[in-house]
Amino acid sequence: MAGKAHTLSVIIPSSDHADMAERFINSLVRKADDPARLRFIVINNGAQEDAALAAFERMGKRSDAMVIEDRAQFIWYLLNN
Repeated sequence: MAGKAHTLSVIIPSSDHADMAERFINSLVRKADDPARLRFIVINNGAQEDAALAAFERMGKRSDAMVIEDRAQFIWYLLNN
């Protein structure tokens, strides 16, 4: 499909290491040729630490990201589906 800009969605399951997910997003945006085409789906998998909850809140306020809460057991491939 020549001429049509595609969007790349990145799924990031995380828990109490949401700061790592946030750094990952910021890095991808900085390094992308066209950051407007990036969308991030961040899975909050039962975070309890204040710092992680704050990071999820910041990511949820981004126009290019959404945060979904899923408290199921952390099984990477299931959280990605």
